[in-house]
Amino acid sequence: MIPHRLEQHGHVRVDDYYWLNDRSNPEVLAYLQAENDYATTLRRHTVQLEHTLFDEIKGRIKQTDLSVPFKQEDYVYYIRYEEGKEAVQSITLVRAEMDQFRDKFSFYLDADNFNILG
Repeated sequence: MIPHRLEQHGHVRVDDYYWLNDRSNPEVLAYLQAENDYATTLRRHTVQLEHTLFDEIKGRIKQTDLSVPFKQEDYVYYIRYEEGKEAVQSITLVRAEMDQFRDKFSFYLDADNFNILG
C-alpha cells in the first residue's frame, strides 16, 4: 500500500489504493490478476449457480426490443436491443428519415411539447 493524499473542496482523504489507477504498470496488472484469481477460487463452488441464475434472468428479458421513440426538435431517438448483442444501440433519426420511421411505429413521444403523436 502506498498512501496518496487527495484534497478537493477543502476536504482531505488518503487513498491507500491510488496506485491501482496506473493500469500500464506491470505490478498493478499482476496485483489485479491475483485478486481476480483469488475471487474465482472463493466463488468456485457457486459457478453452476451463477450460470443458472444468469440463464434464468436472461430468459425473462425480451432479447430483441425497442424503447418508446421520442422526438426532440428535428430528431427522433430510440434505443434498440438485439438478441446476441451485449451493447444497447442508441438510434438517432433526422427529419429526412422520419417517413421511414413513421412506417415502423404507430406513435412516438414529442419531447418538445410532451405529447404522444400518432
